Amino acid sequence: MMRALFQPFALVAAFAAMALGPSARSEDADQAVYAVAYIEILPGREKQGRRLLLDHVADARRAAGAIAFDALVRDGYPDQFALLEQWQSQKARDEYASSASVQDFRAALGKIESAALDERIHGELFVESEKPAPLPPVVVMTHIDVIPPALEAARRRIGQLVDGVRHGNANLRYDVLVQTNRQNHMTLIEGWKSQADKNAQRAAAETVSFRHDLLPMSGSPYDERTYRPLRE
Repeated sequence: MMRALFQPFALVAAFAAMALGPSARSEDADQAVYAVAYIEILPGREKQGRRLLLDHVADARRAAGAIAFDALVRDGYPDQFALLEQWQSQKARDEYASSASVQDFRAALGKIESAALDERIHGELFVESEKPAPLPPVVVMTHIDVIPPALEAARRRIGQLVDGVRHGNANLRYDVLVQTNRQNHMTLIEGWKSQADKNAQRAAAETVSFRHDLLPMSGSPYDERTYRPLRE
């Protein structure tokens, strides 16, 4: 009876620890912090949105503690953008986020956005290098949501996929980040030379097997989106 009563409380405590763990790590001065932001612009205001984002990227790259800061535009959706950030620490990002230039950017963005800015703070899960290579021609970002009881099994399976894909068949980047406030929410970031290279990986037996294995552990659809670097 005591063992049966204890198990639910143990599970609750375990999930609470998982939720708190990455937040504590992200506040470590030596822990890199990542941010992924999804931005949607009003139809007809895409050109204005591109200019605003390009100026914001140029400003952010000059900030203290900025390791990488890039803007992306989604394939087939010229009004949908993403920001991919990497900072030396949470403190560095917080200081930049509180600056006047960021407040001006947010205010200007608010006038042309069609949805609220969806910003997610991450830490490292399976990351190859602290200093990523220049943004590749094709970037695929996938939001992965798994149910908490399957978290460890899902991570093991995702790690196997990373080991099998990274640097194979023209792959340029294959990293997995984990949200600091939800350890069961992850972002897979892929870099490819071409869409054809990505398509070949998507059709590979290893990828198909992974998708089948992950489905019973998933808490939402596998949200895979393809982007191109935003350029002048």
